[in-house]
Amino acid sequence: MPGLLPIDRVDLWTVSLPVSAEHYERLSRSLSGDEMARADRFKFERDRRRFVVGRGALRSILGSYLGRDPDAIRFAYGSHGKPTLADVSAAGGVEFNASGSDELAVCAVTVGTRLGVDIELCRPIAEEDFPDQCLTAAERNALRALEPADRPAAFYRLWTLKEAFLKATGEGLSRPMSSVEFDLSPGRAVRLIGGEQNLPDWEGCTILEFVPGPQHVGALVLAGKGRTVTHRNWSP
Repeated sequence: MPGLLPIDRVDLWTVSLPVSAEHYERLSRSLSGDEMARADRFKFERDRRRFVVGRGALRSILGSYLGRDPDAIRFAYGSHGKPTLADVSAAGGVEFNASGSDELAVCAVTVGTRLGVDIELCRPIAEEDFPDQCLTAAERNALRALEPADRPAAFYRLWTLKEAFLKATGEGLSRPMSSVEFDLSPGRAVRLIGGEQNLPDWEGCTILEFVPGPQHVGALVLAGKGRTVTHRNWSP
């Protein structure tokens, strides 16, 4: 249950970003000055509100495990921008990652092992608009082998898998997406099969695809095996 550190599991939270004005004001008060400054840089109010609610929900979720008020959570950032808790050891080794797309966000929480999560809204996309720089030659060939109507969904699956993997390693988009390759062959579990660089440290990683919403796809990548995934819904 929330409040107990997820030592042997991953808690995967889904957050609906539209909230009432009252809840929005409360969540905004939990953000730090630099987070509010970042929110103010968004051009559109819609995107500003989504950022504030997503960040406030993240603070609320982490606070529920750590026994802290949301505004007491302190973040640090890796060399490629991945957020962590400022003092992981004092926080019981809690690791987390978050993602948002359109009006949904997700947050994955565990203890003692690296993880990454990504979700994407499956917007209509033409095949000629697939970013070639994010796909390996084998992945492009695999997409072309599908029926045309099935290619966009497969592309979004690959995108979320790659994003989640690169967030788990901490490299993010500092590493080309085409350096990682996934096998989506029908009838078998999705597999990480390498790419342009050898990935020995991640050959035994856990890979989970999930559906956070009717028009979204999602992927979770976790270093190591043996942890269950518990799906939870957050509300303000």
